[in-house]
Amino acid sequence: MSYVVDPTTPYIELSEDRLAVDFLQFPVQSLDYKAGDCDDLSILYSALIESLGIETAFVTTPGHIFAAISLEISADEARKSFLYPDQLIFKEGKAWLPVEVTQIGDGFLRAWQTGAKEWRENVVKGQAGFFPIHEAGKACEPVRFAGGRSAITLPAEESIVAVYLEEINMSVEREISRREAKLQADISRTGGSDKLRTSWACCMPAMGLTTGPKSSSAECCSKTSTCLPRSTWETSTI
Repeated sequence: MSYVVDPTTPYIELSEDRLAVDFLQFPVQSLDYKAGDCDDLSILYSALIESLGIETAFVTTPGHIFAAISLEISADEARKSFLYPDQLIFKEGKAWLPVEVTQIGDGFLRAWQTGAKEWRENVVKGQAGFFPIHEAGKACEPVRFAGGRSAITLPAEESIVAVYLEEINMSVEREISRREAKLQADISRTGGSDKLRTSWACCMPAMGLTTGPKSSSAECCSKTSTCLPRSTWETSTI
């Protein structure tokens, strides 16, 4: 998929005119064209995520629109589970993960970081909008696509799995890197108590990482309660 600004109805211009009518592609059209502007890609991304039973929302900033994914956990749970809660959106007690859909080709983590930055910068200025799809559906009836459908060739399963695992590993390492650095610093400063060393040895293998001391994660975790909660890294890689 490629991000291409619509030359006839650019969103950045039409979004400033309440009377203007924009051209929006149906998800199947974007898949067929393999391209779209920010609103087209947001529609496609939300449709794909919604098809998995996960709620989404549209986020608007001046001249732009992108998507957000519901984490289906409370704001309090998210603040406890995520190392960087400022990269989430909190609305009415729920936690959402912003995704800059125009950068999804650069990887999910980059798209998440960019979306979070855009949200933070605009929400403090009072110029960020947030529109849950389910709420919008109560006010606007769905529109059916009347055109024909072309065959869409899916990528090979192996390539999808490879990209997915790469993103998962990057997300996990990002979430725990600061915790790992703190544990290492504490070990260097204090000489390393058994509790600290066991905590580090336990947490790293438990998440599939091997940068910590070689040790059995099951054995380590049976000796200490200081390991990073499993919910932390599982939730952080949704």
